[in-house]
Amino acid sequence: MAGANKGVLFLGGAGAVGFLLLAAAAGRRREGDGSAAPAPAVPEAGRGPLETAASVPGRVADAVTDAVRDAGGALVDRMSWVSRVIARVSHHEGGYDAVNPNKDGAGLSFGILQWNRATLAKLLAQMYADDPEAFRRLFGPSWAVLLQAANSGGMGTVDGAHLWREPWLSRFRAAGRHPPFQRVQDRMAREGEHFRAAEKVAQRLGVPTERALALFFDTAVQQGATAADQVAGKVKAAFVSGGAAVTVPYRDLLATYAQAAADRARRTTPPSESSSGRLRWVKVGAEWHLHAGNLDLYRNILGRRTAILNDRALGDVAVELA
Repeated sequence: MAGANKGVLFLGGAGAVGFLLLAAAAGRRREGDGSAAPAPAVPEAGRGPLETAASVPGRVADAVTDAVRDAGGALVDRMSWVSRVIARVSHHEGGYDAVNPNKDGAGLSFGILQWNRATLAKLLAQMYADDPEAFRRLFGPSWAVLLQAANSGGMGTVDGAHLWREPWLSRFRAAGRHPPFQRVQDRMAREGEHFRAAEKVAQRLGVPTERALALFFDTAVQQGATAADQVAGKVKAAFVSGGAAVTVPYRDLLATYAQAAADRARRTTPPSESSSGRLRWVKVGAEWHLHAGNLDLYRNILGRRTAILNDRALGDVAVELA
């Protein structure tokens, strides 16, 4: 896109909480003394943005995004973008009646966000509260035992069977096809801890766009709400030193976030202890990647986040947050 290069400006200072604003960048990065320094060299050909963003922070992007250009204009109404972000993330997770029968060692995962363990217990409690008669009918005479088992982590048995075995799989699928329970899933996706975490990160990094929210929400859903915020802190630390103001291109900021999220499942030195439980470190070339069962989490996370960065259907204009 022609025109002045623009980016994301971090304003930092002693005794103040730093924040990111969509702002103009005249093709240069600001040093700690306020003087303009030449922009870092363009990375060599063949290297993708996920590999170059972290190594050349502050590089001016080749094109301006709609998010930066339109910042300060009318915000996209919250009701019109939230459902699109949830649908984009659930594309990786499943439909209302989707079940993951303990393939990753985390017990049964269920629904559009694959709730499991503590989050599954919250979902089931809300389903019961909204339609107790249907809950009892669909889950059978041991419905109360099911709720207790879910509150205990969902790894035990109910009527002699784990929740990821029959007859529970069929019962969960049937519950996922019940419209009132689908509405519960929609509500929990919109109002639950994962979406709240995504909006918190968007505010913290100053990038309230549909693409950014999808990136942060996907991280919170797959890696946890706390992890999504911790990654944001790591991104800030990568770009800011000594409270200096630093200009960061919008897409480089998102790419750095995506890489930092994936890097939580990668290490370049051998693990200090033997792996145990459902997660284990596996040597992959010269690195170690965290695995859940047979799933390489580093590659899976990086693939999911990269797909969001490249998704042409996601918007890059500023949106209204809660």
